[in-house]
Amino acid sequence: MLVGIALLVPLGDRINKRWLIIGMISVLTMAQALMGGWAPSIAVLAAASFITGICASAGLVFISIVVEIAPPEHRGRAVGTQLTAMFTGILFARIAGGLIATHFGWRWSYVFSTGVHFTLVCALVALLPHTRPTTQMAYGDLLGSIFTLFRKHGNVRRAAAIQFLLGICYGGFWAVVASMMATLHHVGPTAAGLIAIPGAAGILVARPAGRWMDRSGAVPVVTSGVCIMICAWLAFGFAPASIAWVVAGGGSCSTAACAQQWSRIRL
Repeated sequence: MLVGIALLVPLGDRINKRWLIIGMISVLTMAQALMGGWAPSIAVLAAASFITGICASAGLVFISIVVEIAPPEHRGRAVGTQLTAMFTGILFARIAGGLIATHFGWRWSYVFSTGVHFTLVCALVALLPHTRPTTQMAYGDLLGSIFTLFRKHGNVRRAAAIQFLLGICYGGFWAVVASMMATLHHVGPTAAGLIAIPGAAGILVARPAGRWMDRSGAVPVVTSGVCIMICAWLAFGFAPASIAWVVAGGGSCSTAACAQQWSRIRL
């Protein structure tokens, strides 16, 4: 995903974001189809997974469209709505993946994903609004401008650092939760996927956090998110004692993850 953020997301300033998103999700659909049905070897599966990660950065282009078209006084609320949708998909996909893997096998998770993404592409072609490019810079110059912005603007450096650290905390938990649950509490993929239900707490706070940001700015929202993330990892320290600590930490971790987005809305 980092490769997609670095190399593809900046293209949204140079081309119509509508076609960038549709193109990325179309390639993602083909990669998921390859993983689900026709990957003949581990090497091909790994390559398709790499392409999936790159194209998964399309979610950030969606957020940039919302930021661009929403009225400034309601931008936080609009992004909150977008985040609610994204967190719903991310978290409940884990539940669906666990159930499908348990009852049908892991390949069927990708088959199901292929069908969902194909439907999404059709909907985007019909409904996604157009945007205008904001620059005519060459692609190389556009990528170079990222480093210029990072060097010249302290707010950009702070927002990037906050998102980087919170992203490690959030992604780190979800990357190991299944193996952790299996090792510590001897549960399978279905039960591990159900941890996404308390993790859906982020869905409940996204829109209120957006309204709070509209009134008070991003700083108090992000600061609260950082404090909640610290509490989440303190809870994970007690995970060997009880699944309840994993549940509490997962809910707190997902709630805090909203701060990743608010830290960059108003620079």
